[in-house]
Amino acid sequence: MSKLPSPPAGQQRIVFEDGRVAFLARADFSMHREEDETRVVYPRGESGITFRFSLHTRPFQREMPADLAERFVMDHASHKP
Repeated sequence: MSKLPSPPAGQQRIVFEDGRVAFLARADFSMHREEDETRVVYPRGESGITFRFSLHTRPFQREMPADLAERFVMDHASHKP
């Protein structure tokens, strides 16, 4: 993977283990990793807000195609200007 640029001021970069997916979150948010590689991002304190980010390589249901996530992203991107 190529080196990512530094995140903008006030942001932190969160990268999944294999380095293929990264995203930005506010620098003042806390983050932890769970055993299944889920990234959990949340404001510090007792806000009750939690963002969970997971990369699932297997479909949740057998009738779903294995590349469902990739299809969704490609379809969504094709509709954006």
